[in-house]
Amino acid sequence: MRPVSPELVQEMAQALGLPSLNRPHAAHVDPGDWGMVFMYIPLSGEEYGKLPARLKTAVYCFGRDRYGVVVHVPKSFELPAKDKVATISAVYDQMNNLKELAYTTEENPDTRRVQDSVRRDQLLEYAKKKKIPVNVQVRSAR
Repeated sequence: MRPVSPELVQEMAQALGLPSLNRPHAAHVDPGDWGMVFMYIPLSGEEYGKLPARLKTAVYCFGRDRYGVVVHVPKSFELPAKDKVATISAVYDQMNNLKELAYTTEENPDTRRVQDSVRRDQLLEYAKKKKIPVNVQVRSAR
């Protein structure tokens, strides 16, 4: 995911004949822990169809007739609440594919599973940066 520049958003607005794409932003959240993966400006299918091919390359499809322009991706793993990660556990299969990734916080001992691949990568990078040990398990595929 790469966010687009404000200039490109303005260029899209002009291509659509709008003064600006000034509308509420939407957030794509991880279904596991409800943390934000990225923010985007929603576009209708009709608006997407009106864009020139060069501008369409910056638009993501999120589902049937649901499009958007990504404007913000957190630089690191952010918790929904201003809490700190306490433990991280990862489960890999025998082929070294990450199957599960979960964490607990200092305030809440309940395990929160991270399902989105972008957010998983951010959590593993966060653990490396903050030197949080990752409890790794390898399970056979059944």
